[in-house]
Amino acid sequence: APPPAEPRRPAAEAKAEEPIILARPPRAPDRTALDRRDDLDQIYELVFADSAVPMAVVTLDGKFLRTNVRFEAASGYGRTELERITVFNLTAPAHLHVTFSFMSLVLRGLDPASHLFVCAVTRESRPAPFALAMSLVTRDGRAQYFSMSLVPLSNVPPQLFADDAERERHGCGRLQLAGVARRDEAAPPSA
Repeated sequence: APPPAEPRRPAAEAKAEEPIILARPPRAPDRTALDRRDDLDQIYELVFADSAVPMAVVTLDGKFLRTNVRFEAASGYGRTELERITVFNLTAPAHLHVTFSFMSLVLRGLDPASHLFVCAVTRESRPAPFALAMSLVTRDGRAQYFSMSLVPLSNVPPQLFADDAERERHGCGRLQLAGVARRDEAAPPSA
């Protein structure tokens, strides 16, 4: 006579007796500096777009490369309009020569001041209630582009104005060009 059959075990018990193989999850590849830079670039894009500060990226010859919505609203120009003009269109006539000189030094590879504050004008060529603040952006020691923001005149450091009355009038014509700071000097605070 055949031996009696063993009683069937519930499925849960059967699984418990099977060997358990613990496998490590697949290892994520090592992240390179380039991967981390891509992450930072994505974060920068979000910060740039959503910033409360009117910001722009300007090519070394003064063309607007990127602007955020705040910059467009403050300047009074739309994105496509800004793509067709240059920094010089927003610069007060009295400060065109300084802006041109600053940018020329960069194009010639010289080390100009790292920051520049100049007076701005509206699209109607009237004094604007803000100044243009420009900073040179370098990578690996080479000039890449300018970072620009629009700074309310009330936030421009007082030492840049000829006198307090001038500052109160927001008449930017006498803004002193002490806003140009050499890299080895303390730069004036920006917005």
